[in-house]
Amino acid sequence: MKKIFRLTSSFLAVGLAILMSCENPDLDPNVEFEGAASGFGTFLVNGVAQKDPFNPDFGSTLRGGPDALSIKPATFATTPAQAKLFWASFDNKVTVNKIELYVQFTEPYIDKDGNPAVANHGTKLLTTLDAVAAYEDNKFTVDASKVYDLFKSATFKYDGTTAVPVFSEARKRTAAAQFIAGDNLVVSWHLVADNGLVYKSWSPSVCNENLATNCSITVQVR
Repeated sequence: MKKIFRLTSSFLAVGLAILMSCENPDLDPNVEFEGAASGFGTFLVNGVAQKDPFNPDFGSTLRGGPDALSIKPATFATTPAQAKLFWASFDNKVTVNKIELYVQFTEPYIDKDGNPAVANHGTKLLTTLDAVAAYEDNKFTVDASKVYDLFKSATFKYDGTTAVPVFSEARKRTAAAQFIAGDNLVVSWHLVADNGLVYKSWSPSVCNENLATNCSITVQVR
């Protein structure tokens, strides 16, 4: 009987220790939320924003969601895409002081079985901006020469076996036009707050559905 009591007491002690260890302040629903931040990016065409969440004449598709700019290879080779981004904290608990812009490079190709596929050449840091105040424009460019410098050593196994340089005449890429029709350059951002927190991932609704928010803009070389 004493042995059973000792075992029972041991189990109770272990259970109490587990319960006490679960008293994590990070899980306490009464702990104050650290705040939220999001961004909204768009391209500028002749100095005019393609999307504007504050323009009452624009429909919902021009006031939120991802933006894209189609540009010809020869034009992109000599003319950087102009863009801007603002950040916001809808609960006013976050101040963003730095914005890191990243670019992902993808291209379509035909795989070894003759099927359409997409080659993802990864994501690189494009540039870092000192953020201005909330809702103010942080302007930047997507420059073909800068993106090329980031990815110039990229290789890919188009045949599934042998890695070959992405930037080569065999791939119809030349010094005069390093990016060709079908290329997509997706620019996304990390928002760095003055308290050290980094906001870099949002829900699909924030990225695609909400007004005045999105998570990426894309240069479509066509």
